Amino acid sequence: MFFYLLGIKLSSISFEAFQNLPELEDLDMSYNKLSNFDFSMFDQVGTLAMFYVNVSHNNLKDLSVNMSSTFGSEVGKVKIIKTFS
Repeated sequence: MFFYLLGIKLSSISFEAFQNLPELEDLDMSYNKLSNFDFSMFDQVGTLAMFYVNVSHNNLKDLSVNMSSTFGSEVGKVKIIKTFS
């Protein structure tokens, strides 16, 4: 499953936004107005074997990633794209 939410002026994301989406593989939220991004919002997604996230070209001040609690031991590959300015 692919979600492309780029360039739509997102400034925040609800922690429930991605619940029950175990087939989510690709999430592009580039070119928005996000100031923080916390991977714990994916706790209810399910087991993710491969996951690609693009949050480049945002105003991120805080990028929180805790792979062990967010993805557990089942994670195969996670790629995060963020360009810090």
